[in-house]
Amino acid sequence: MAKQNLFILTALLALTALVGCEEKDWSRGEYLLASDKADEKGTYNPQVNIAEGGTYSLYVDANVEYTMKFETASTVKDWLTLEGKRHDAATGKDIITFTVKDQEGAPFRRTGTISLMAPEKYLNNFVQVNQGFASRSGSNFSFLQYGSANPLEGLGGRLISLWTEAQADEGWSSTKGPGLDEAYCYGRNGFIQLGDDTSHGADLISPYNSNFYRDTVLLVYFDAVAYADKDGVKDDVTLTVEVTGGGEFSDGSKVKTVKVPNLDPNAEELAKSMWTNVGNRFYVVSKPGNMLSSSTRIRVMDGEYTNASPSRVFIDNFYLFTINREHWDNLIGGLAWVDQLEKDK
Repeated sequence: MAKQNLFILTALLALTALVGCEEKDWSRGEYLLASDKADEKGTYNPQVNIAEGGTYSLYVDANVEYTMKFETASTVKDWLTLEGKRHDAATGKDIITFTVKDQEGAPFRRTGTISLMAPEKYLNNFVQVNQGFASRSGSNFSFLQYGSANPLEGLGGRLISLWTEAQADEGWSSTKGPGLDEAYCYGRNGFIQLGDDTSHGADLISPYNSNFYRDTVLLVYFDAVAYADKDGVKDDVTLTVEVTGGGEFSDGSKVKTVKVPNLDPNAEELAKSMWTNVGNRFYVVSKPGNMLSSSTRIRVMDGEYTNASPSRVFIDNFYLFTINREHWDNLIGGLAWVDQLEKDK
C-alpha cells in the first residue's frame, strides 16, 4: 500500500509540473514565449500563417532581454519587415509589429523565421512565418519551348494537337469548336496562346486532379495578357472563366468574365514585362449539392470559337491552390454551410 501511495504522489507531482510548464518554463526560470494571438498562451517555435500582405503582431511573454531578426530562403528577402517592439503594461507582454508585402504573381507559399534571441541565457524562440498557399495543380508551362519568349519575335507556337506525348501527359486540353478541324490553342515558349490572327478563339481546360474532393476552397490563379502588334494595334479580348465538374465561385456563380489588358509592344524586356500586373484570382468553393470533386476543371475561353476580329491572348502561371480553413473568413467571408459540408464528406 505504501508503494502504491508513493506512486500516486509521484504521478501527481509530475502532472503538476507539466501543467505549470505549459505557461512558462519554470524548470529553468527564464522564459521567452510567443504567439500571434493576444489572448493565447505563448509557446516555443510557433507557426504563423498569413494569406495576404498587411501589418501583423507577435505577443511575447518573456522575463529576459532579447533581440530579434528575420531571415528567409525566399528570393525576395524583404517580404517581411520587423517594424519594432513595445511593452504592454496591461498584459505584461511585448508586442512586436511586422509588415508583410503582398505577393506578386502566383501566391506560392514562402517561409521565413523571426528569431527571438537571448544568447546570454542560452534561450531562443524561432517563429516560423508562412505566407501564401500550397499548389494543388497547375503549371508555369516551362515544358513548352516553341518560338521566342517574346510573342512579337521569332516563330509562332505549336497547336496542342501536335504536342509531344510528354507534353500531352501534363493534362491540359482544348476543345475543337463547331465545324473546326483544330483547337486553336498553341504552346509557346513557356506560355500558352489562345486564338490566332485569323480570328479563331480557343479554350484551355485545367488537368484532372484526383485530390480536389479533399478541398473546400480553391484559389484559381492565372496570368493573362492580350496581343498588340508593333504598331500598337490591339486585339480586343474578353476571357470567360468557368467552373465545370463540381464546385462554384464563392459568389455562387459558375461563370466569370475578364477584360484582358494588352501588352505594350514598346516595353523594354517585353518577354518579362508583359507579365507584370496581369494576374487574376478567383475562389472556387464546395457547396451542398455542388461539391468539388476529382472531375472539377477550370475552363478559360478566348471570346468565341470564331470571332469578328483577331482575339489572341497569352496565358501563364495557371494554378489551383488549396486554401486552409483559417483563411476562409478573411478571404471569402467564411462559408455559412461549412457544417453541412463536414456532415456530407
